[in-house]
Amino acid sequence: MSGIATIVAYSLAIHLPLWSAKLIQKYRPFLLFLVVLPFWTNSLIRIYGMKVFLGVKGVLNTMLMDMGILSEPIRILNTEVAVIIGLVYLLFTIYDTTALLCY
Repeated sequence: MSGIATIVAYSLAIHLPLWSAKLIQKYRPFLLFLVVLPFWTNSLIRIYGMKVFLGVKGVLNTMLMDMGILSEPIRILNTEVAVIIGLVYLLFTIYDTTALLCY
């Protein structure tokens, strides 16, 4: 089965760019969007997870209130701190993987 999957993937990988080069200029961006879309799903799911983690009733606020550090939940979501936390979380795997490949 892996051999068949490899042959099909290779055939698509060879013919898709050739077909897209012959396509009308109007449809090329849409085809590129369809090719890139599966790569975005992992990032979108991870960012949605951060939304659950950083929300007012999220894991972080609940944990800090249970430990007695906070008396009431704070708003972290939609702040600059949340953006920094989200970007670090999202980009850490890219930089970590790159570092592993360098050594």
